[in-house]
Amino acid sequence: MKTGPHTGYDVSLLDPGIALIEALLLGLLLMWLKRRRLAATAVVLATLLLARGLRNPRLGTWTGYAVCVAAAMYTHLSAGFFFAAHALVYVVVWLRGQRDWRPVYGFVLGGLLTMLLHLPLYAQVLKAMNVVSSGKTSSAMAEWVNPLRTLREITASLDSFGPLAPLALGGALLLVGLGINAMRRRAPVIVAVYLLSIPVALALLVALDFRIWPRYFFVDIGFVFLCVAAGAVALADWLAARIGRPNLANALLVAGTLVMVAASSLLLVRNYARPKQDFAGALALIAAQRAPDDVATSIGLASAPLKSYLAPGWPVIATEADLNALEGRRVWIVTAFDDHVLAGQEATMARIAREYNLAASFDGTLGGGTVKVYRKTAEAELKETSR
Repeated sequence: MKTGPHTGYDVSLLDPGIALIEALLLGLLLMWLKRRRLAATAVVLATLLLARGLRNPRLGTWTGYAVCVAAAMYTHLSAGFFFAAHALVYVVVWLRGQRDWRPVYGFVLGGLLTMLLHLPLYAQVLKAMNVVSSGKTSSAMAEWVNPLRTLREITASLDSFGPLAPLALGGALLLVGLGINAMRRRAPVIVAVYLLSIPVALALLVALDFRIWPRYFFVDIGFVFLCVAAGAVALADWLAARIGRPNLANALLVAGTLVMVAASSLLLVRNYARPKQDFAGALALIAAQRAPDDVATSIGLASAPLKSYLAPGWPVIATEADLNALEGRRVWIVTAFDDHVLAGQEATMARIAREYNLAASFDGTLGGGTVKVYRKTAEAELKETSR
């Protein structure tokens, strides 16, 4: 692989070697994603246009920027947290004396296009935001606003590496650090945007009382892999120079790339082979074993997908009174995120775990989102009553 001459950390963002490595790693990850890869692509394009527009302001550039902003926001509203970092970087540039009006045009046009695209959905969006903001009234749900929980979720995604997980995490952090150092002189705006995006998103999520989910930071994945690629080039150059064989830089880079691709393939197999949450497996189990008079129901976060899409005819357990009403019959209960239920449902969930038998668990790729099926027979209730 010919990646051009490298001197120290002087690495161009347009280096074909870096682009190829990033494309390989990012392609393996995005193979199992759909909507979010579209949002991530629009965010990357918008960020590149932001950097170009600040360097050489033109109406065409900022019009394209506005279109990318609207496309990203239409695909996933959480992109708004990232574009807040764009605005912050522009404020810094403006304070430093670069006060061209065309960036303002791009921001305003992007906002107007976003508003027009969401015009029929305002009521639903506001309602959903209020529900999410007020949904942490229980101690379990309140844990979801803890940034450390998000960090644990992200690191847990490396479990596929088994005992090598700490090594994989350490290696990734090393390459990201080297990549940031390599790019900060070549593309200071892009580096600043991505480094600011995480604390800005965290601050806004906390201020809005939103749960902090890893998906809010998925738009940073393109930059992360760009840093990994640039870091790999820098590390290969450094190692080759260290051993006094600069001509080995490309060979070392190829070897390192193959290792990273192999590691990414392990995650691909895990993520592509399994569903995000295996509700289909739970439904198949119940359909195969339930009797005509059995009752199938759900509680907590499992209720929304089942009631709205997969099993609309099933009743939903909202309170302990709903659970009491099912006594005397054979009952199947589907749950997910058992430790994260609404206020008032914690006692009901604890009772289900205590009094019902766990028939099966179905793992998926969503951390902590294991789908569980609990079962209780009428005979078991009779035995409890006779005690």
